[in-house]
Amino acid sequence: MRFTGFLKQFLACLVVVAIAFAFWVRLDPNARDVLNENGLDVLATLAPEAADEASAMGQGGGAGGPGRRGGFGNPLVTVAEVAEAAMDRQFTTIGTGLSLRSVTLRPNEAGQVESIAATSGATVEAGDLIVQLQDDAQGLAVERAQLAVDQAREKVERYARLSNRGTISNVETDDAESDLATAEVTLREAQFALSQRRIDAPIGGTVGIVEVDRGEMLTTSTDIVRIEDYSSLLVTFYVPERLAAVMAIGADFTASTEAVPGATFDGAITSIDNRLDEASRTLRVRGEIPNENNVLRPGMSFQIQFELEGSRYLAVPPLAVQWSNDGAYVWTLGEDGTVAKTAISVIQRNADLVLVESAELSAGAVVVEEGVASLREGGGVRIAETSAAGESTASIRSAGDNGREER
Repeated sequence: MRFTGFLKQFLACLVVVAIAFAFWVRLDPNARDVLNENGLDVLATLAPEAADEASAMGQGGGAGGPGRRGGFGNPLVTVAEVAEAAMDRQFTTIGTGLSLRSVTLRPNEAGQVESIAATSGATVEAGDLIVQLQDDAQGLAVERAQLAVDQAREKVERYARLSNRGTISNVETDDAESDLATAEVTLREAQFALSQRRIDAPIGGTVGIVEVDRGEMLTTSTDIVRIEDYSSLLVTFYVPERLAAVMAIGADFTASTEAVPGATFDGAITSIDNRLDEASRTLRVRGEIPNENNVLRPGMSFQIQFELEGSRYLAVPPLAVQWSNDGAYVWTLGEDGTVAKTAISVIQRNADLVLVESAELSAGAVVVEEGVASLREGGGVRIAETSAAGESTASIRSAGDNGREER
């Protein structure tokens, strides 16, 4: 009894397997190829010929119409045309912001602070008073020198009248004129000494923190205050040796900083060093960034990014690229409606497309994008959609600090 029950179950399983095999053989257009590949030539004769089936479909109107090839039993795929695209290389490095102009004020002469005219954060123009030193002695010296000039001038005028009358010699007249010239020089020296007691802003800009107080005695090495003109910022950064040739005055770049999240600033190169640093093999470059809203400050770090156009390559959709033990390949669609494997070399991959090289592939060729799992060499397909890879760019994103690049 046990043996009879086991035999019935075994026969039932065989029937189920046979039915499943029959359905697979009839419905899968690649069944004949699969059976032949596995040495089951006898069973392969049970599968219908792909060409006969396709012919029957064509005569029956099952696969007619533009944009579709093959019979209903062939795999349904989407295809795309191979395009060309330029590989844009994105180079990123770190730069440091500098003021357009920056001056640290120090007194030209030692003295005591009498008054401070500027406050921290104030905007000043060139020539505005910042600090006034005590100048009483210098003022007196100017007055004394002015009196000497007035006396010498009066003497010259008097001697000129007497000389016309012939009462004094020309030598006395010349001496009087020499004394006047000497007095005038002394007056200018006194006026210059007086002017040195006034410390003015040499440039327009924003006043920093004033480092001195009223009544403090200053020397010629005392830092008073720093004035920064950051209406535009200069950004200094370094690029590697291999990019030195493509750096040019006026070339555009974009900059971003953590101090202003989410914002980017457009800049342009204003100066390039005339030699590379021998230790790091990098080239120093300086660019300018407008600071219209006054949100940037000197000393900030910036991420500098350049877009450098590279060579042009063939472009295919990312889903079209397949891999085998021999490397990467794509399924190409021939004029006869059959597909074949075409070897490729991947140059660059991103989310939008893949740049490739291939001796057997050219722009305008058609590759299978979706539905590749059921494809067989020389088999037919049904086309659901045709698209173009498009004129696009792939990006090699690189980052570097002081010209060091990471891929």
